[in-house]
Amino acid sequence: MLFNSYEFILLFLPLVLGGYLVVRRFGGSTRALQALLTLGSLVFFWSAGTTSILLLAGSSTVNYLLGRWLARATPSAPARRVAVALGIVLNVGTLAVAKYWMLLVPFVARMTQLDAPRLQGGLPLAISFYTFLQIAYLVDCYRVRPTKAYTPLEYLLFVVFFPHLIAGPLVHHRQLIPQLQSLAAPAGNVARDIGSGMSLFVLGLSKKVLIADTLAPPASAVFEASAAGHVGQMQAMVALVGYTLQIYFDFSGYSDMAIGLARMFSIDLPENFRSPYQATSIVDFWRRWHITLSRFLLEYVYIPLGGNRYGTPRRYLNLMLTMLLGGAWHGAGWTFVIWGGLHGAFLCANQAYRTVVPESPRWTAPVYRALTIAAVMMAWIFFRAPDLGAAMHFVDSLFTVGGTPAPIAPPSWRWYSTVVVGTMIALWQPNTGVLFGVAPAPDNAQAPTQRRFQCPPWTPTAGWVAVTVLCGLASLAFIDGETATFIYYKF
Repeated sequence: MLFNSYEFILLFLPLVLGGYLVVRRFGGSTRALQALLTLGSLVFFWSAGTTSILLLAGSSTVNYLLGRWLARATPSAPARRVAVALGIVLNVGTLAVAKYWMLLVPFVARMTQLDAPRLQGGLPLAISFYTFLQIAYLVDCYRVRPTKAYTPLEYLLFVVFFPHLIAGPLVHHRQLIPQLQSLAAPAGNVARDIGSGMSLFVLGLSKKVLIADTLAPPASAVFEASAAGHVGQMQAMVALVGYTLQIYFDFSGYSDMAIGLARMFSIDLPENFRSPYQATSIVDFWRRWHITLSRFLLEYVYIPLGGNRYGTPRRYLNLMLTMLLGGAWHGAGWTFVIWGGLHGAFLCANQAYRTVVPESPRWTAPVYRALTIAAVMMAWIFFRAPDLGAAMHFVDSLFTVGGTPAPIAPPSWRWYSTVVVGTMIALWQPNTGVLFGVAPAPDNAQAPTQRRFQCPPWTPTAGWVAVTVLCGLASLAFIDGETATFIYYKF
């Protein structure tokens, strides 16, 4: 079940939200509301397959019990270090097997002369996201023991809460669980929460259905053709521009939908997307793109490796290791490792340049933006290509004048008009938080979870309602029978 499917929009969401509002209206306790949301989230996850939900249940149980032990027991420091290390190894090991086993099957078969077992159903849904959530929980229980232990129901809902479960944001337990513990508390303006949440959801749905899904077919056709050989230079340019905008609106749309869904239940999720193509450097890009993943890598990988505390060479090494891990987290294959390595190299170059030129005149900002976009686009080639050979063919075609085009139908006028509109939005329009006059919950896990209204706060004017209804109806009309999945669902 996908956020952009008829069964979710017209059946699942009305039932869960309606049930939640009824229970709350008639004085339901926090525990009852938690149980309702947990049940709904498990049904949502169960629709992906039995294997996925069994793995999720086992992972949540083991991590919760280990976290409770780390938080409550008073053993020697070595024992606690062993326990948290064991938890991290179990989580990372499970994730590695799930992601990389299919790549290892041929190698195992050759080495053992036996048929290695294959994972049924592909990659377990959301395993990358809930694994990182639970690693952060274990590490925090080891570093700072919580003053109050979470109940099993609170922890399970934190992990499976359906708006963030599949593809983020990577919400921190200190951000979400306090909100789950006060579901029955007197609310501020429930109608405003539902209205702004629905508007955010429809905005994200429009980005996905009307823009991202329109841009996808020509780009996919060229990238797939590159696996069989070279494509024309113009075809490569068209595909690269199309995919650059496709992944932007696909992920931005998903993030808006996730935050909007949570807000319908008066829950704030952290901001995860902040106009990244308006960045003036690669460092700035990673402050805007997948913000919660960037913060996780910073707090739980880069800083524990030593950060910038041991000199410049060690700092660059830590940056490279962190981004290589980020690439491997996204998927199995050398293409993702190279994508992460490229961003690591870009970050190192960016930091080195800053030491030489600490401040730049304002007129250089457009130049820096263009260089940043160019670097990001080159890295997207490896992120999107089906394999390393296809990526190299694509790069070669991109820089070869007069290459033989692949037998692919040219994009339609609708595709080109969508590129123009998408480019204007990505490069010059304000991000969702500014558009709504409200910034989502702080992305810093140390900050108290609170809604921070900017001036003016979002208000449901007649014009806004009309635009929202129009975008919603248009999006529903363009949803195909086979709903297009979100790019980050496969991670």
